[in-house]
Amino acid sequence: MFDFLRKKSVRNKPSVLGRDEKKHIRCKYKNKKKCPDDCADCHFSIKLKGDFMMQVEAYDSAAELYEEAVAKEPEYADAWLALGNASAFRKDYARALEAFEEALDIDGVFGEALYGRAAALKNLGSYEEALDAADDLLYYYDYEPCRQLKREIRELQVMETAAEAKKLEEKNRLLMKMMHLAAQRGYIQERMPTAADVTAAADVLIPECFMHLTGKKKYTLEAVKSAAVCCFYGGAGIAVLWKRRLRDFTVGGIERQLFAPRGFQCMDEYACELLGVEFESVTGQELRKFSQELSNMALNAIMNQVGAVRMDNAQMESLVRDSMRDVYMVGAGIGLGWPSRQTI
Repeated sequence: MFDFLRKKSVRNKPSVLGRDEKKHIRCKYKNKKKCPDDCADCHFSIKLKGDFMMQVEAYDSAAELYEEAVAKEPEYADAWLALGNASAFRKDYARALEAFEEALDIDGVFGEALYGRAAALKNLGSYEEALDAADDLLYYYDYEPCRQLKREIRELQVMETAAEAKKLEEKNRLLMKMMHLAAQRGYIQERMPTAADVTAAADVLIPECFMHLTGKKKYTLEAVKSAAVCCFYGGAGIAVLWKRRLRDFTVGGIERQLFAPRGFQCMDEYACELLGVEFESVTGQELRKFSQELSNMALNAIMNQVGAVRMDNAQMESLVRDSMRDVYMVGAGIGLGWPSRQTI
């Protein structure tokens, strides 16, 4: 039933990758002596030079030659394939994918290009698309290396899932440790109070803290320790202001309500005033000491993860912001649960 809707299977699939020969251009002067064109301007000749560069592992030079060949003859599927392979050796997987897809636009059953596309998608981390691309190849060819590629992709998916779970566990672990410490000190109950508006304000406060500390919205380890203290007091101050019906959590609103009254450098003093605590009192000193403990915990957590995994700048910034958010959340929880008192 509904057999007409099913994709027809290809009988007797070849185990060697092939192509539609009618769609591939050929040099009609190959192995002939008389060619009217200048070899230096011939796309066939240029590709041949690229092939030589590939043999000697000069992948940059090879890629340049292949780029020149396809610029002169965009319908040259073999040159597109060669460009994809050269780009893959250069670890330029995005360009490799583009080149393989150009080859497939010319010849949709070009086996090597089908395999190259699947491999490029795998290397780009697009695992679901890579599996689909591998299935496209296996529809036409009984190709064992492609099955092995699918196994590798599935293994990478498992590893990625495990890595994400570990990352989430590490992130939650830091927040839970901070919450436990805050509960031990009597600042919050085991269940920390939260409010969606106050939580969302972290995304505005955190970059503003770095802006005030470094003069630019850049997350550097040098500023992390100071920023963590700012995030703690900022979270507490915003929570109290929210209880007083502050709703403007834009940059301007936070500048006006939290930074301006005492200046950014005295934000911790103003946060204590909002909590009803004298900054130099015993309670104020205990809060200051607690903020330093949280700062050290955040810095240590960041350094441990940086030491375990090699990170680029974007990943580093994300890690720092997540850690600052955890510190902010504890401060906000304290502010939300803190009883209103007059300044001592």
